Amino acid sequence: MQGQAAEKNLPRQPKHGLRSTVLGTLVVLTILSASMAWAANPEDAGVEAYENKNYKEAHRLLSPLADKGNTKAMFIEGLMLMNGEGMAKDEQKGFRYFLLAAKKGNLEAQYNTGLAYASGVGTKPDVNEAVKWFLAAAEAGDRVAQNTMGVAYTTGKGVKADPTKAAEWFKKSAEQGFPPAQFVLGNLLATGHGIKQDEKEAFKWWMKAAESGYPPAQYTVGQAYYNGTGVAKDSDKGIEWLRKAAEQNLPQAQYILGLSYLEGRGVKEDPEEGRKWVKRAADQGYRPAVQAMESEQATKGK
Repeated sequence: MQGQAAEKNLPRQPKHGLRSTVLGTLVVLTILSASMAWAANPEDAGVEAYENKNYKEAHRLLSPLADKGNTKAMFIEGLMLMNGEGMAKDEQKGFRYFLLAAKKGNLEAQYNTGLAYASGVGTKPDVNEAVKWFLAAAEAGDRVAQNTMGVAYTTGKGVKADPTKAAEWFKKSAEQGFPPAQFVLGNLLATGHGIKQDEKEAFKWWMKAAESGYPPAQYTVGQAYYNGTGVAKDSDKGIEWLRKAAEQNLPQAQYILGLSYLEGRGVKEDPEEGRKWVKRAADQGYRPAVQAMESEQATKGK
């Protein structure tokens, strides 16, 4: 009886459950809170719209921010104007947005301002101004700009050619994981150009770029395994990396892979497979492959 009385005195659950009601309220409040936060951050919404190629919506959200000095908004407005995305193409106005954002320290804008000056898009070409803005972005840590400074010091465009400074900039970019810079740094280490020669270190950087999927590095790693440059010779691995580059349509890799099959070098001889790869390289206009195909046709015609 006492147990029954105690049970009668227990509070009853509402018909639909208090727990469900509370949780439902919390979910609604969470959604409303998230929506309010999203509405309060039009920059994020504008960037997402741009990334989703909803350019008109991106312009609607970002244009007021750009007018207020938001550098991210300025940069994206500049891109859309340069490319005619969601609005009439206007390279001069796009460049002005780039320049304004660049002066306020936006790295993407600084690099793209450099590109505009280098190519004469939206402004008069000016290699010195281009390098000035590439350098600003590079010194602030932009890895693509650091690679570009390496190229500038290699070619002597906008700055005095300096192999040592070129190597320094390529290394900065490579250390941030930029595959083209990793590849070039490997080449410099292999030859000792602007930096102390070290074939093992060269191979290390080639491999980093190759593992990132960069075709020229994959080709070079394949050749390194063939020739024992910075690594023990291994023809199987050489073929493996040559194939990776060839499958990404690098013509010199296709040509060498084809020769390997034709000559049975590092792989079982297979003339049909060899001709297939040489032809693929020739179809891209790779001169040694074109000459090889012409020579074969001439021989058949005799």
